[in-house]
Order: sequence, then structure tokens, then C-alpha cells
Amino acid sequence: GVTEISWPTGKLITLLVHERLQKQGLVHKLDGLGAFVICKHGAPHAVEVFHICKNCESVDELKELNPTLHELVHDASGSTRFDADMVRVEIRGTCEKCNH
Repeated sequence: GVTEISWPTGKLITLLVHERLQKQGLVHKLDGLGAFVICKHGAPHAVEVFHICKNCESVDELKELNPTLHELVHDASGSTRFDADMVRVEIRGTCEKCNH
């Protein structure tokens, strides 16, 4: 007999593609916006920090982070024996363009 294959459609396909890209470190999911953005690093990294404008919803991923943030993440995980895979910080405010 013929086996019928059911393929996901619409938003489900989009979500599956984004999840695959996210696992490869090529995109990030921003929970606050319910959106995905392209990674500026081009590779997976443990700490993700974003500026998100509350007016225009522009997103800027910060590439250069203060080493203290990395230390804070590792200290918080190490003291509780929690093995953190990733930390995402979404900083909301007003971008330079909307401030003028």
C-alpha cells in the first residue's frame, strides 16, 4: 500500500527552520518580540545580549561584551551546580534614532 506522509505547513515549517538555524548559532530567538534575528557572531556563544527599542522595535546584538558579564553567568551557574547552556539578556529602551 501507499503510505501517506504528512508534512508540516505554514508557521510550523518556519518554526522548524528557525529552530535548526538557532541550534547552529545562526539566529537568535527573542522571546520579548516573539521573533528571530540573525546572529552577528556567526557561531554559537553562551551569552547573548540585545538592545531592543521600545518605540521602533529595532534590535542590535552586542558583539563586544564586558568580561564581567561572562564571569557573572559562570559564577551564578557554578555556585548552584546548574549547567547553563546559554544566557540571553534583552535590554529594552529607546534607540539613538528614536531619541532624536
